[in-house]
Amino acid sequence: MGYAVNEAFRSFKERKTTTFLTIGVTTASLFIIGLFLLVTVNLLEIIDIFKTRVEITAFLKDDMDKENIEKLQKEILTIGGVEEIVFISKEKAMEEFSKELQDTPELLSAIKTNPLPASFRIKLEDRFKTKEAVAKISSMIENMLGVEEVRYGEKTVERLQKIITGGVILDLILGIALGLASIFVVSNTIKLTLITRGDAIEIMKLVGAKSGFIRRPFLLEGFFYGLFGGFFASCVLFGLYKLVTIKFHGIIFPVKELVGGIVIFGCVLGYIGSAISIRKFLKM
Repeated sequence: MGYAVNEAFRSFKERKTTTFLTIGVTTASLFIIGLFLLVTVNLLEIIDIFKTRVEITAFLKDDMDKENIEKLQKEILTIGGVEEIVFISKEKAMEEFSKELQDTPELLSAIKTNPLPASFRIKLEDRFKTKEAVAKISSMIENMLGVEEVRYGEKTVERLQKIITGGVILDLILGIALGLASIFVVSNTIKLTLITRGDAIEIMKLVGAKSGFIRRPFLLEGFFYGLFGGFFASCVLFGLYKLVTIKFHGIIFPVKELVGGIVIFGCVLGYIGSAISIRKFLKM
């Protein structure tokens, strides 16, 4: 292992320009991946905040008495996905409505009677906050005796689902594209190293050196390209985060997960790039 490490670092010293460019391109690729992941993490956090606001409102008929209201509440609680039910009386509904209209007292004074119905605010479990699940639960509640109307903010639920799906797809596409680009860059850099050291490799083959022994320094070289690229990308990303948070507070930066993920991902990419090149070369 000591020989492989020494050979890898000797290659770095002898080919400083190539090493610098390879690490630079790898850093740039991993930085873009990390930046998009950071944006995605914060977007998902915002989505989670909006998810807490996704709820079903069931308006009750005026002729419902206390006993029937309690019976209906128990019936709704038996539906899969329903987490909590809050009963809003006519008086409570009017109180909340009055607070919303406190800046326009003339409109409030025009209301002589309470026109608002009693209602249930129904909170759902997170996994049931999809467009299909909310619509299905709403339909079940609407068909229950004593329910006048059901609303759940169809557009909000639909938008949330589109954002989540779009974010995941973009993450996958960007990650694959930039990952392949990094593998290509590292692979070609190692290939150049192999060409310049072709004679030495042929001599090692002639004296009986095993493929694993020949391959090891180059695999480590690719591994270090990814390691350094991941480290520098993480540093730049963290510096950008600190700069942005001067004006924008509340941005999440999961240091261990994000930095660790970028560095590990970089090492894997570098290793794969090297493995591809050395495998082709040894078969020649």
